[in-house]
Amino acid sequence: MVRSTCAAVAAVAISIAGSSIAESMTDALIDAYRTSALLESTRALVRAQDESVAEAVAALRPTLAASASMTGSLNRSPMQPIQTRTTDGAVRTALGLTTELLISDGGAGRLAVEAANEAVMAARQSLIDVEQAILLNAATAYHDVILRQDLLALAQTSLEVFESQLESVQRRFKLGEGTLTDVSLVEARLAAASSQVLLRQGEYQLARESFRFATGRYPGALLPPPPAPNIPGTLEEVRAIARKYHPSIIQGQHTVTAARLTLKQIEAALSPQVVLGGSVSASREVGAWDRGTDTASISISARMPLYAGGRTDANKRRAIANIEKARFELQHAARQVEQAATSA
Repeated sequence: MVRSTCAAVAAVAISIAGSSIAESMTDALIDAYRTSALLESTRALVRAQDESVAEAVAALRPTLAASASMTGSLNRSPMQPIQTRTTDGAVRTALGLTTELLISDGGAGRLAVEAANEAVMAARQSLIDVEQAILLNAATAYHDVILRQDLLALAQTSLEVFESQLESVQRRFKLGEGTLTDVSLVEARLAAASSQVLLRQGEYQLARESFRFATGRYPGALLPPPPAPNIPGTLEEVRAIARKYHPSIIQGQHTVTAARLTLKQIEAALSPQVVLGGSVSASREVGAWDRGTDTASISISARMPLYAGGRTDANKRRAIANIEKARFELQHAARQVEQAATSA
């Protein structure tokens, strides 16, 4: 029964290898990059973060609003006798345009744009980190499938060897050249080899599922993996490269900078704001277009917050806490990167 199971597994492997072209690790990496839902989700997050820059820039640009109205009126004098009372009415339409331009806000708008840019840079580094993780998982799954295939083949070979030994020992026992103990020892080894085959089969199936999770498909016939890349000569050099180029650390640096700029923006929001405004409007009476007025105006106004119920102080304390949080996360990321580089 064990031999038939091994034969079935071998037949499946041969059929897979024969029905598909051998694929390389590059093929697996391409499929992982194309089919990853996590990668698409992170890309969408980066696109959404990009819009925060446009939103911050829009606050510095002039605004234009249009308005339209129609008003009906009815006039009657109740103090006159009924016979002499007069009633008149009119319907008036009005169209208007209003514009505003922020002239000065203490630099809060500029700081908001810079903070948004830093947040975008952090999001892009997060995307790079996700890309690296996806490609690493695919490469690991590729190697694992090959490893489990080799271990399964080795276990099957050991099983066949012990089956041959058992047949040989049983023949000698029948001829009186061996003992029952010899037969029992070989049977025990055969049982252990059989269980080892079942274990390797399970590991191979798990490796196939991991490959499917990483690339979106089951593996076919895999070519041997490429040789390992050249690595730096010393461990300290590896750590230095990781600290300089790893996206998790660069992301943390941009996050810290964005948090600091946000605090400066909150402080700058306490400065006076100077706004240039202008409006034009036209009003006409329906049925009598010669009756109406046209107006135009321009204004400069300044406003400054004096009391906000403690909201500004709360925002400042929250911004300071976010800076501390970003710093500690950067330190933690640096330790994780150094540990991962050492392990690698």
